[in-house]
Amino acid sequence: WNSVRFKPPPSYDSKIGWRVELRTMDCGLTIEENVAYAMFSYFIAKMITEENLNFYIPISKVDENFERGCKRDAILTEKFWFRKSVKQNSPDEYIQLSMDEIFHGKPNEFIGLLNLILEYCKKDLMQIIHSDVAKDLMESLKDITSGNKSY
Repeated sequence: WNSVRFKPPPSYDSKIGWRVELRTMDCGLTIEENVAYAMFSYFIAKMITEENLNFYIPISKVDENFERGCKRDAILTEKFWFRKSVKQNSPDEYIQLSMDEIFHGKPNEFIGLLNLILEYCKKDLMQIIHSDVAKDLMESLKDITSGNKSY
C-alpha cells in the first residue's frame, strides 16, 4: 500500500478535492509494460468511480498482505487477502488468492481484475475501442502475474 498516496486539497476552501496518486513500481519496466500498467490503473480508477467498486479490506489483512508481498518470489508463491467480490454492495467476504488469481480470476470464486476490465469495456462503444488496446497491453501484466516473465 506504500505505492498509493492520498493527496488532500491544497486548502480548506479549494475546489480541488482529494486525489489519489499511484506511484511507479520499484522494478524496471519496459515501455510496453509501463503503458500496460498505466492503462490498467486508468481502467481500475474509472471503474471505481463509475461502478462504485469496493476494494476495502481490514487493515490487519492489508498488513498481512504487505508482509507476504515483501518475501522473495511472493508474486509466484504467496496468497493475498482480497475481497471475494468488488461489486457495489457485495458482502464483506475475503479470500486468499495468488496474484495470478487476483488478475485472471479463480473459477466460481473471483472473476479477476482483467476480466472485470474487459467486461466494463463491453458496456460502452468508446471503451470497446480501448478494450482492443487494453487486451494487447494487458498481456504484459498477464505474463508477469502468472510467472511467465521475470526480471
